[in-house]
Amino acid sequence: MKMVVNFASRTGELNRNQLEHSIRRNFGGFDPESGFDPMDIFAGFCPTLDTLAMQEDGRPPIDSIGLIKSSLSGEDNLIRM
Repeated sequence: MKMVVNFASRTGELNRNQLEHSIRRNFGGFDPESGFDPMDIFAGFCPTLDTLAMQEDGRPPIDSIGLIKSSLSGEDNLIRM
């Protein structure tokens, strides 16, 4: 949840890529095609999820490979300890 708060406080708003990136990172980057999609569970508790716009440049990444790359490089990570 800290990543979501950092995204929102840095930009003043939250887009769907930021939220989905954070959720998928917390679930280890599970691929939706594996049969388990954490976004489906989250959507059940957050009916307004569809109102968030996707970021046109695709940042931060929400695909499994993009999550791994951003985690290894530190790119798109806004958590400050």
